[in-house]
Amino acid sequence: MKFNLILSSSRNREGDAVDEFIKLIEENLEESPIVEISNIQGIIIAFTETDPLEVIDLFKKMATEEPWHFRYILRVIPVQIVCSTNLTEIIDSSCKLFRKVSRVSSFKIVVEKRHCNIRSREIVLAIASRITNKVDLYYPDWIILVEILGKRTGISVLRSEHLLSIVKQKMGGHISK
Repeated sequence: MKFNLILSSSRNREGDAVDEFIKLIEENLEESPIVEISNIQGIIIAFTETDPLEVIDLFKKMATEEPWHFRYILRVIPVQIVCSTNLTEIIDSSCKLFRKVSRVSSFKIVVEKRHCNIRSREIVLAIASRITNKVDLYYPDWIILVEILGKRTGISVLRSEHLLSIVKQKMGGHISK
């Protein structure tokens, strides 16, 4: 399945999170998303016609102003490219996305992997070796996010405000850079 969002929920609450997500998208964006519960506990993948960054902005606003809409969705992660979980494809896809970033912008690489034997350090070093921008692990301008879900990998190049933790957003906080 093609996807552009990764959702997380508590284990054994994936079905409830799917229902919640579908309802929120249908009511607010007037579209029917495609949703699949992955074989990884607590992980759901989804596809919307709407740009995933717009979905994040909508959900951030809702979690702040109307937090009762979120009971089961814990995190929402936008995905810009999906590739096979293969080191070469991950590197090429990451570098392709990073081309849109100014050469003076700083970055960091975050790898979240599930059901994968490739070492995170190997992925980080391989991607970083192909990018000449400055690394900033604490306050980067951009985050290269590599989400490995078994045989599929979702990659995004994002600003920190496009990483959404519903719990933190409800509390009025933001994920720190």
